Amino acid sequence: MLKVLVFITITTSVLANSFDATFQNDIIDDFSIVNNRVYITTPKRTYLLDSALSIVEEFAKNFTKSMLFYANSDYLLECGENATLTDDCCYLRDPQTLTAIATTNDGNLCHQFQQSRFHYPCFSPKIQGIGNKFYMLISFYKIASQTSGAFSRIWFDNINNGQLTYQNIQIDFFNSRSFRPKVISPAFSHFKKFVVMKKSSHYKEAYYINPDIEISKSSTKPLNCDNSEADVSLGFGLAGSAQSKVGDIVPTSADDLTHFVLFKNDSNYRICSYTEEEMATDKELYKNALFYEESDSGIIESFNGRLINDEIVVLYSIGKDVYKLVLTEGDSSFGYPDPAHKVLYTAEHNINKLEFYNDELVFASSNSTIFSFLPHKCGDYTDCKSCTELNDPHCGWCTLQDKCTTLSQCTIKPDLWTKTSSQCLEINIVDKDVMSGIDLEVSALNINLPSDLKYTCKFNSSEKEVHITNGTYSGEEIRCSVPDFERIYSGHMELNVNIYYEDVSIGEDKVNYHRCDLYSECSECSKVEKFCAWCPLEGRCSKIDDAICHEYKVTDSTRCPVITEIQPSKLSRDTIINVVVNVSFLPQYQLSAPVYQCMISSRSNSSLTRHFEISDTDSTNSTIFCDGVRVQSDFPEYHTNQSDIDISIVYGARDDDPGVIVVTNQLAVYSCGLLASDCVQCVADYSKDYNCRFCTNSCAYSSDTLCENESIADTSTCLAKNTEIVEIIPDWSPGEGGVPITIIGKSLAIAGNVDIYFVYKDGVSNTTREFPCQNSRIIDSTQLVCTTPNSLKELKLQLLHVPITTTLKIKYEDGSQPAHKSDKQFFFTPLDIDQMLPSRGPESGGTLIRVNGSKICVPEYTSVTVGDGSACTDVNCDLETQTLDCVTPGGSGNQSVTVSLGAASLVSNEEFSYGADPVVDSVSPDSTLLEGGLNITVSGSNFDIIESPQLIINNGGKSPEKRSTCDLSDVTLIETADRDNNKLIFTLPGNMSESYSYSFKMDGVTELCQAKRTMSVLDAPIVISNNFEFEGGKNNTLSCQIDSPCHINMTMTQIHRFGDQVTVTVGGLKCHNSTVKMIEESEGQIGRFVCVVPTLKEVKDSLFGPEGRTKRALLGSQETDRFPVKLKIGLYEQKLGWLAYVEKGFQMLYIYVGAGVVAIFMIIFIVLVVKNRHDKHHIIDLEKKHQKEMDNVEATYAKAARQEFTELTLMTEHTANIKIDPREIPYRIYSDYLVHIMFPNVDKKKILNNLQLEQCEVSDYNIQEFRKFLNNQQFLITFINVIERQREFQVAHRCEVASYLTIALYSDFSYLSKILFTLLDTLIANDVNKTPKLLLRATKSVAEKLLTNWLSLALYDYLCTMTGPSLYDLCYKILLTVELGPLDFVTHQARFALSQDKILSEEVDFKKLEVQAEGPDGTRAKNPVTVLDCDTITQVKGKLYRAIYRHQPYSQQPSLETLSLLWTPQSRQAGQSQQIGSMELCDYDERMTEMGAEKKFNTLKSYKVQSEDLLTLTMFNDYHQAPMSTIRSVKRQTVSEVSRYHLVKNINSDMDFRSPAVNKRQTSSSSTTKIASEAYLPSLIRTKEHLSKVLDSMMHTVFMESNNIPAAIKCLFDYLDSKTDLLSERDRQDPEIAHVWKTNSLPLRFWINIIKNPQFLFDIEKPPIMDSYLSVIGQCFMDSFSLATMTLNKDSSANKLVYNKEVNTYRKAVDKWYRDVRHAPPVNLRAVVNDSKLPALPFRTKFAVSQLFNYARKYQSEIAAALPTQGQQYTRSDFEVLTKPRS
Repeated sequence: MLKVLVFITITTSVLANSFDATFQNDIIDDFSIVNNRVYITTPKRTYLLDSALSIVEEFAKNFTKSMLFYANSDYLLECGENATLTDDCCYLRDPQTLTAIATTNDGNLCHQFQQSRFHYPCFSPKIQGIGNKFYMLISFYKIASQTSGAFSRIWFDNINNGQLTYQNIQIDFFNSRSFRPKVISPAFSHFKKFVVMKKSSHYKEAYYINPDIEISKSSTKPLNCDNSEADVSLGFGLAGSAQSKVGDIVPTSADDLTHFVLFKNDSNYRICSYTEEEMATDKELYKNALFYEESDSGIIESFNGRLINDEIVVLYSIGKDVYKLVLTEGDSSFGYPDPAHKVLYTAEHNINKLEFYNDELVFASSNSTIFSFLPHKCGDYTDCKSCTELNDPHCGWCTLQDKCTTLSQCTIKPDLWTKTSSQCLEINIVDKDVMSGIDLEVSALNINLPSDLKYTCKFNSSEKEVHITNGTYSGEEIRCSVPDFERIYSGHMELNVNIYYEDVSIGEDKVNYHRCDLYSECSECSKVEKFCAWCPLEGRCSKIDDAICHEYKVTDSTRCPVITEIQPSKLSRDTIINVVVNVSFLPQYQLSAPVYQCMISSRSNSSLTRHFEISDTDSTNSTIFCDGVRVQSDFPEYHTNQSDIDISIVYGARDDDPGVIVVTNQLAVYSCGLLASDCVQCVADYSKDYNCRFCTNSCAYSSDTLCENESIADTSTCLAKNTEIVEIIPDWSPGEGGVPITIIGKSLAIAGNVDIYFVYKDGVSNTTREFPCQNSRIIDSTQLVCTTPNSLKELKLQLLHVPITTTLKIKYEDGSQPAHKSDKQFFFTPLDIDQMLPSRGPESGGTLIRVNGSKICVPEYTSVTVGDGSACTDVNCDLETQTLDCVTPGGSGNQSVTVSLGAASLVSNEEFSYGADPVVDSVSPDSTLLEGGLNITVSGSNFDIIESPQLIINNGGKSPEKRSTCDLSDVTLIETADRDNNKLIFTLPGNMSESYSYSFKMDGVTELCQAKRTMSVLDAPIVISNNFEFEGGKNNTLSCQIDSPCHINMTMTQIHRFGDQVTVTVGGLKCHNSTVKMIEESEGQIGRFVCVVPTLKEVKDSLFGPEGRTKRALLGSQETDRFPVKLKIGLYEQKLGWLAYVEKGFQMLYIYVGAGVVAIFMIIFIVLVVKNRHDKHHIIDLEKKHQKEMDNVEATYAKAARQEFTELTLMTEHTANIKIDPREIPYRIYSDYLVHIMFPNVDKKKILNNLQLEQCEVSDYNIQEFRKFLNNQQFLITFINVIERQREFQVAHRCEVASYLTIALYSDFSYLSKILFTLLDTLIANDVNKTPKLLLRATKSVAEKLLTNWLSLALYDYLCTMTGPSLYDLCYKILLTVELGPLDFVTHQARFALSQDKILSEEVDFKKLEVQAEGPDGTRAKNPVTVLDCDTITQVKGKLYRAIYRHQPYSQQPSLETLSLLWTPQSRQAGQSQQIGSMELCDYDERMTEMGAEKKFNTLKSYKVQSEDLLTLTMFNDYHQAPMSTIRSVKRQTVSEVSRYHLVKNINSDMDFRSPAVNKRQTSSSSTTKIASEAYLPSLIRTKEHLSKVLDSMMHTVFMESNNIPAAIKCLFDYLDSKTDLLSERDRQDPEIAHVWKTNSLPLRFWINIIKNPQFLFDIEKPPIMDSYLSVIGQCFMDSFSLATMTLNKDSSANKLVYNKEVNTYRKAVDKWYRDVRHAPPVNLRAVVNDSKLPALPFRTKFAVSQLFNYARKYQSEIAAALPTQGQQYTRSDFEVLTKPRS
């Protein structure tokens, strides 16, 4: 046999759901699958893939095309088309080895037909078989004859001893040379019918035949799948045309078949379904077509069907795509995909054949590749409804795995796998109102859950507080105890409740969580009648069973105290009045002293009325009389025309107790003087309901003192006495009229009609004429409007040469006139145009012209037209200056300009000339630098026609190509710097961080506005070489001889792009004859610059002349012979070095000195060479001696490097797929967060207890009164300034005062903010001119600590929602990274560290163990837990606990010292695994290895723990040693005085008292090898890269989120920018100072505190190794905000080097973010308060106020001396009385 080498590439999966084999030099003809074996045939060889997907090859064929059919476990039949008449057609093979068994007769099946009249045998055989019976249908046609064709069937009846028997049947069809019959597969497995298709000029017919009888032409019946005359193609179609290729007919089941599917295909395709009965009739079968669709996507190449879960599934392919069709019995519809034919799978090549491997795997082949894929997309559906509505037979919802799977993939309770949406599990909580401590009843609708499983309930609040409780299932519902939520700031909040089986959520619902004591209103509290009751006399809500209420409590919301009526309902300011208040359900008490009082209050003030009386009307209604109610001027509402204040009924108010507000309602407060401005408004609108009168020229309350003498109460009197015309706008009109005018005055009219007349007095004839203003109407009593008439017509004038003066007269409809006569004059005047500029523009229009004149402009009533009536747009006129601006329309030639106003119009004496539109030909340069300032030159023509050409820079909105018009929103416009007719020069702006688009605004030339051009922003130029001298990294210096030509010559990147804009200055003076050229070899990247240095005289004249002082100050140099050299490109500036002018003699002296130094070095070199030769042999000996040691060290280093590389390669795999649900993040409760921020160095429990105290050492009276002092800004500032001046008032005291002050003023965050900025004003004013860059760097004052607290409060919401998740992700990934390698239990050094001093510099042999883990409550880890055999027992306990109880708050975790670790080994005899007993593992016991004076901690290796063993955590007191059969208990040892170590041992510790031999043995026997930590420095980079994504994510939320800048940051940065005005003139020129202030205040004071101390925000543990990680990250963070240049070299700290690259990237982001903050819209303190979303203070303020009071009492005399003695609210005497110690 001839064996041909074929390359096959195979990729398989262990789970056998993915297979891919490529035959690079062969073509796949066919493949078949039987009994999990895949048989593949090609023209030259056959392959077998068994169930293990191993390959068997057989070589010895030469077919042009092959086909397979598998019979049974004994025989495999393979046939094919021959290339010649002598080759075999069929082989019978062994299915295991593929070797040939036998063939018919002489081994040549086709030979039997060679003697016949058919000359082309073995054409396209089609084989089917069952058992030992085969059917092969072979088509023949006659070549020599033109009259006949035939179809033959061979039935291989039996196989005996490898011999085949057969019979031949011949059928003749047509007498046509083109006839070539084709065979379709047998229709059914029991072979009652075949389908045969004939070839003619068109495929229109198909026939079925019965193989059990002789077939003749007359016995066939036609099948048709199309009733049209279109080309219908059935069968393989190999002999048909390219447009007529069709699929096959396949059964839909392998056993009991009643259906099969016929695919018909050309450019359009139809799928038909037939039954056996239909096949036996002449029924029109096309009516059963499943779908018919016009399609251009291709033809169906292959298809296959299978019965899946009692439904027929058909897969078919078109090109590379596979589609899925579901057939339902008795229904022609299908469920997947929809008629749009969604693609199930897409291959790399066109698919030739599909076949099911099993129900859940499909094999497919292309020309050279066979592969497998899943016949479903169950995993794409994430909820039960979408999964079950899919109607895919493969897919169903696995309830307890909470995913859409196949039935075989549902391994947990597969009986709960469902395909019906009605069986989707629905969780319903019976009672949606809950509170802590009660049992939650959760019912599972639709299905019955297993009762033998463990369920948990997870409660998640909107405030990111999460609790998990265990649930019990009784068969009807799951019961879970509702936990106590601390992070709740109102009476109720909505909770999400998730029900879990293990860690899989199987359902969720929502409940309303209530906390009675946080309800502040009776109506809200009493609605929760199941849990809460309102205590009206205490003003609080309590639990219904609490006894804090008096005898009266409210549990029905309809019986809450409510004010039903207030008389009067409106109250005038400064008016004392008695108010009657009707109250329903007011608690009644028969007491001797009054219990209720009335109080009116606003946000900032209150007034208590002590005079009252209660009148009982019945059991539910009460009337309270409040005497002497008055709103005084200290109420804010006093200064508004009308607003509402609160009127309240107060219970139990006393001198030292404000009492309890029982009920409140609104009372309207108004001011007559602010409501009405004139007499008519006052009397008509406000006399009845508001009791206002017009008295003494103003509106006042009727009882006001102004109304004692006279008041007007009717409108007619107003018109008679108080009418006044104040102003007429405008007070002129053109003589032709038509201009609306407005008459403004007081009490002008009431209602109805009014007539307005112009009165003209002719001075010549001394006559008076009146003519009316047209369209007169009343706006209100203060405004009348009308339109001026044609005065020329009224006065019978032809032309108006001079203004006509008139006055106004008003007449009412009853003929009366106001008593007041107007002296306001109105003028009728001619229009006059003085000038029009510019007088020309482009033909496209858009030119802004200005017309100056006299009396030509009234806004909204003036228009301008150009030429034949084309109107100007955007008309804007100024009434005062009488200037008129508008934009011209398009036009050509010279055109007149007409101004129209009202009925008048006037043509300008000047014409407007249209010229050709400007054209832009080129722009140079096409790039700029980040700093900007470069000039770009625009070349073109006709620029002189444009008055003001502008450069448009797109700011990120629509790009120019998307603008339909010249939309100038969100752009920057730049004016020209220079121009002429053919050239424009623009200066580009700076700080453009990336490439941007630009265009041009040239009046209305839209082509230039819309054209897209791009300006690229280049990096700063880099100096490649120059002729400066480099002196060890110091300043470069170029020496130039005085009075001799000297050049600066350098090559730099990018500079050639900017040509003559590149300049070099020496001492501020430009070089001469500068040239810039591109170096051709650099391909446009590098340019050369050459210039002539100015002479020393020129430089000195520039620096020391009249203007030299300013230049020297800018240069910062006073030297006279050495000057700075700078490169300038636009605003970019780079210091190149220094230039020194030297005398020629000095230059020679330098040469001589240099030569002498060289000679000395040569002598020294010779001496060293001689000595080196003398010592050479000694050195060689030393080298040999140490070579062996170096080889050992090298081997150790290599091993460490390989191990490190392997571990770090696996690092990403270990953590890449770990995703943290934000709801699982264990945030600290708000009270803990505040205490950690404000009191970082104080016992947290103690301070929390103090802040919750009801009573303090200071009396409640002193606290209440001192609180009033604190609310006075002047006192509080004085108080802080005085105590800060005291010598014994240290930094710790300042921080304490700031924190207590924050708590005391927490409820008024706006006031706290004012205090902060006032204190900062003082701090900055005192220190701004001392060391401005150190301002706010340290916390040395109350203001600085208060700033830290203020930021922590204002940014808390932003911290939790934006930065918190990424910061927690970073901490969690750090912990996982550290645990991948050894971590020393004592020194905290780790293999994977981010800090050089924490690298474990020992080679530690270790291996990973995958152990089973169980918690103290019996909870098992879902997956095996990875531990290291070098871990101590305590380290293992920590890893196990974190794996079992993921993200559990640290405060809820037991101490590891209280946990015992039990080890249950697994017996592994005879390949089986079983538990054989348990023992306790300890860190130290008698197993400890002694190393001199030290003992090594026990590790898992000490106990020989193996993978798959069970490790159980138990509480220490719960463990009792059980009898064991194979393991003896190891007794726990107590802590001894012997020092212990883990991985790193101090070798010198035991060398003092041992002999050298012992020490040598001890050292050599150590399990670790010391390696220099530098060997592991590359691991710092890999560890950094591993954390790069989470670090970038966190950094993004801090200084890259430009669209969500917190208001507090904007407010603070604007404040600091404003304070730069206080700097000295010198410092004001330094832009770094404002940057440093911002960095010191925000990143250094807030962000770095949170980043390095995540335990402030999260309830987590921060181990020492994490602290080292966060220190390096924190250093990177602060370096990103620094402006100082980082100079790094090989001696720099590794901790600095590791993030050097990232720091440069982050710095650019910081600069951009600072600019974005600066350009953001300004905010005020109110916006800061609203944006902060502060939660309610979680503790009382009494203790904080009392501590501040103690400071006030301690420094009483100093504070009192600084307070005013009188004239203010809180004086010295008030303070002394309050702080005086009481006996």
